[in-house]
Amino acid sequence: MWLFTRAGFFSVVDKKSQGRGVGEVCVRTRVLADFESLHQLYFPDMPDVVVEQHSDYPYRIFVGKKQWAKVAALMSEDVDYSNFKTMVGKVQGYDRAHLYGEIWSVMFGAEQKLARTTTTTTKKRVSNGH
Repeated sequence: MWLFTRAGFFSVVDKKSQGRGVGEVCVRTRVLADFESLHQLYFPDMPDVVVEQHSDYPYRIFVGKKQWAKVAALMSEDVDYSNFKTMVGKVQGYDRAHLYGEIWSVMFGAEQKLARTTTTTTKKRVSNGH
């Protein structure tokens, strides 16, 4: 799962196939400051960060799924903005907001590309926002 939040960007995966515990997730990020922000804003008892410099996500923590669910819920409860990219610009700076804007643009393109493959059944289940 990818999470773009007030604290930063996180990739959350299950690493039990690599010998990690059942019921545990690996939360990863590419920018150490994201973990520092996560710790300050939402996760005061965050585990120590594991550094793997030659990995696509060099910074990782390992945490129980239930504990991570509580942290994710806190982040969800903290949504108090009407535009995510604007909030990111104010909190994390223009450079980060610009990067997130590029991701928004890619996913906007996906709306067009993937809409062509949507089945009739799926279209029937989607309302117009009501």
